[in-house]
Amino acid sequence: MTETTTKPTTRRTTGAKKATSAKKTTSETINKQEVQELVNNQIEESQEQTELTVGVIAVDNGGENVKVFSETMDNPIHFGSAKAKGKKKDLLDPILPPELHSYVVEWKDKIYLTNYRVTQSKYGMTGFKDSKKDDFFVLSTLIAVAKYGYDINYLCTSIPFKNWNETECDALEELYIGEHDIIIDTVPYHFEIAGVLVVAEAQAGHKHLQVEGKSTLLEIGSRTVGFATNMLETKDGKKVTDFPIREKSGTLPRKGLTISNVTDEEYEDYTSDIYAEISDIIDENDKVVAFGGGVLNEEIKKGLANEFKNITFADDPLYVQVRGMLEEGLEAFADDEEEVDAE
Repeated sequence: MTETTTKPTTRRTTGAKKATSAKKTTSETINKQEVQELVNNQIEESQEQTELTVGVIAVDNGGENVKVFSETMDNPIHFGSAKAKGKKKDLLDPILPPELHSYVVEWKDKIYLTNYRVTQSKYGMTGFKDSKKDDFFVLSTLIAVAKYGYDINYLCTSIPFKNWNETECDALEELYIGEHDIIIDTVPYHFEIAGVLVVAEAQAGHKHLQVEGKSTLLEIGSRTVGFATNMLETKDGKKVTDFPIREKSGTLPRKGLTISNVTDEEYEDYTSDIYAEISDIIDENDKVVAFGGGVLNEEIKKGLANEFKNITFADDPLYVQVRGMLEEGLEAFADDEEEVDAE
């Protein structure tokens, strides 16, 4: 990539080895043509010695926040998902501080604004869509990879459990795999996505939390509420997570905290509704672990605790899913990375 906010560890070197010595030459000993040949050779050697970065990156592209975690980041980060369509005049605006993640983005011959910049536009975009094939989510992912990823990326992303099927996963792979160009605040980024792993929302958290036995993870997001029941057992000293119990997992669409426009007076009814819809699906005695941005709200936690008798709340709830996604990705792409490193 042309520029990246973090400096990932170099995973691959292409071309010839660097020279250990060089002949000293002066203008008195060579003619103009020889000088040009030397310059051309140095340029060619420099190109051959380009070091490409390769790594796994997880992007949990939610409707309100984008959570990002790569294998060379110490901790995950998040930034707002808000976007609007921009105009050419926006390209002349001063660049805002990087910590605001408020960019002017050029992608596929169109201009977009993010976060604090969206107030400049009358053409806001919404993340409350049924499919993550929408440009709103694709842009979130590409911005995250451009700013925090590698030259060659193995991407782990997520979709609601109800959409977790072969058709949707294949469509996302087709969107992402390949080379990408995007300009963020006048800086061009070029990178490749070499592989894509699509995981089900809520289910990814099991990989990180490793709750022994049968448990249901409950994610309170901005767009949806997801739940995934799983069985984890210890076999031969190793924790083994079976495939999710699909009949006891799912998504409550358009039930997320933001899209529901829940007021302070409605928290109790909101959590009661969630319990009513899920309690007939999961087993009454299941361990329930809640996470997601909604769990940062103390009233939501209180309401859920009144409804689910075996509920606990994950530490650092905003990042549970993206941490699990990275762990899934590192496991899924281990062989692919080794092949690239060996080239």
